This record gives sequence, C-alpha cells and structure tokens, in this order.
Amino acid sequence: GRITVKNRTVQELTVVKVGVDGNTRTPLSGVHFALYEQVRDSEGNVRPAYTPMDGYDDLVTKDNGLLEEITMNLGRGTYYLREKEAPSGYSMLPEDLCFTIGGDGTISIHNAGYSDWLTKDTSVPGTVSYQISIVNTSVGITVRKTDESGNALAGSQFVLYKKNDTGSFVIVTGYGLG
Repeated sequence: GRITVKNRTVQELTVVKVGVDGNTRTPLSGVHFALYEQVRDSEGNVRPAYTPMDGYDDLVTKDNGLLEEITMNLGRGTYYLREKEAPSGYSMLPEDLCFTIGGDGTISIHNAGYSDWLTKDTSVPGTVSYQISIVNTSVGITVRKTDESGNALAGSQFVLYKKNDTGSFVIVTGYGLG
C-alpha cells in the first residue's frame, strides 16, 4: 500500500487602493470603505446586506494603500466592498466591488469592469497570493503633448476655448490656467 501526504497550499489575500494617473500608480491612504456580506432577499435575489459586517463598517487604507482587515480570515463567502468616501482629486467607485472567497481558497471578482483588478502570484512554492488592486482615476482631464512614440514634448503651450451661449468660441481665462 501507499499513502500520499500533501501539504495544503497557503493562500493569502491583500486588498490595496491605488490612484492611476496616466501610467503612474500611487497607493492611496485614508480612503474609507465598508464591507457587506451577500444575502438573499425574499424573492431569492442576491444583494449586499443592509448593514456592514460587525467591525467592518469603517475600514481605512493605510499609507501603503492597504486595507489590512480584508484577508483570507474573512472565510468562505461573497462580499461587497463599498467605498464610502473618495480620496481628494479622485472619483468615487460607481458600484460596490463584489468578490468571493471560495471553499478551496480561490478568489474571484464578479464585477465585469473590475476583473483585471485581481492578480494571482504563485512564485513562492506552496503559496498562492491574491491581490485586489482597487483603482481610482483622477477627476478632471489631463492634457499631454507627445510625439508619435508617446514621448513628452517639453515646452508645449495650449489655449483653452469654450463655446458660449451664442455658439462662438471664446478663450477661457481666470481659472488659474497658464
């Protein structure tokens, strides 16, 4: 007879909040979240619970953007992570981030537009690390002048016009624009 003993793979989960401006990703601290469990309503539809989970009603990202409370210790289930307050200069997430911790320890994201926020790392033998990077884009418009290869063209100058009530275009002034 033969007995095979296998070590269980260690599975880790981290959630980090990042701001994206062009190609730059910056960890965002001080962002407030609440975590809700998934429940079924009287008609059998799934939705977030009306109130956040005990102890998860005001989660705040640290200097490195990390939400330390969101780990595999949550246990198996489907959760909704709701941004309560957007960081200054960034737009708020338009919907809750819905993710599942499976019985086998796998992580999945259910929002179609957010699926690329989940990464899986198996580079450490015996460990599977999942990371959810919640992305915020900055509010407003950034204008950059580049050549065909995407290299910045220093010294470029722009003039901003707006269409007035009569349909004519006038130069925008007085808003701190140089």
